[in-house]
Amino acid sequence: MNNVGVATALVGASVYEIHNLYVKHAGSLSDARSAPANDPATVQRLRDADILTGALVVIVGGTVSKVTGSTAPLWLAVASLGVVAVYYHSACASEGV
Repeated sequence: MNNVGVATALVGASVYEIHNLYVKHAGSLSDARSAPANDPATVQRLRDADILTGALVVIVGGTVSKVTGSTAPLWLAVASLGVVAVYYHSACASEGV
């Protein structure tokens, strides 16, 4: 297996960790859903999670990309963070259930 394959496998396995880190700082998805739409406290928690998790994703994904000479690991890490963040922000923007 070449370096790009190993890096891609590592980033793929880290999707779980990216999600866990985001949830640790954003709170549970059920909390975001049950809060009033665009609740300031919930929005702030999501912004904090975006900034912290996003910075770590760029640092780790960028480092792995630099080592392997491929941008695939960085793009995979950013895409997985994007999916999680968009889902949480859309839950926060909707009316509580």
